[in-house]
Amino acid sequence: ASAGKALAGEPPDVKKNHNESETKHQQDVETAGQSGEGGDGCKAKQGFRIGSWSEEHPFHLDEGNVQKREMNEPKFKLASQVTELNLKLESAEGVLRKQEEWESGVAMANSQLRETTSKRLAQIKDLVQDFAEKV
Repeated sequence: ASAGKALAGEPPDVKKNHNESETKHQQDVETAGQSGEGGDGCKAKQGFRIGSWSEEHPFHLDEGNVQKREMNEPKFKLASQVTELNLKLESAEGVLRKQEEWESGVAMANSQLRETTSKRLAQIKDLVQDFAEKV
């Protein structure tokens, strides 16, 4: 943009440093854009250096998907187990509710039987006393 241009109002040493910086940046961009092989055996492609290991062992998207699936399998297995346990828990809670309802019904029936028995015993007692008085 302003390569080689001095900015107005800046001291001469700032202008010189700015120009050197712009020139260095331009050289770096040109070097990075060139395709070729460096001294370390790495190739430059579109400004990125590719090492020899990455060319020998390229990372494929399929490998990433396999790794992702392998990592997700335990999660899915646990999720399945959690779902199964939740279903069993709901079933057990249903059985427990029925048991509690049954126990409540039995307790109510027992209470009614005790009340009825108490009334009958009181009637028997009165009848026995009446009979004893008449005899």
